Amino acid sequence: MGAIRLVEIRKRYPGIDNDLASVANGLGCRVDALEIELVFESLGRFANTVSTLEATYPQFPQENMRTDRIVRLLQAGHPLWPVFADARGFIVEGRHRVVAAHRLGHASIPVAKVRMRETP
Repeated sequence: MGAIRLVEIRKRYPGIDNDLASVANGLGCRVDALEIELVFESLGRFANTVSTLEATYPQFPQENMRTDRIVRLLQAGHPLWPVFADARGFIVEGRHRVVAAHRLGHASIPVAKVRMRETP
């Protein structure tokens, strides 16, 4: 897929503005300073994230409920929104989506690789 403009990602995934704001906040910039590359990656790449998050569910059942809610949305036909990862591959936003995709047997997931745009 490659580089994607904010207007395009908003059009493709209506309602994703909260995620964009969270990502920008985590990177210490404004939403309009984000550069996004949208790709599909093997879910296997996130196996550690899945096992780590699922291991916390007995202690934090609300996290499991959050993942279950995403599973139900996906089963109802809602699109799988991308997970947002920084340059190191750390998931900044969307960990529960990774687990939900795993539970549903997805082979790959959309990943929005994000970074702060360099200023001239």
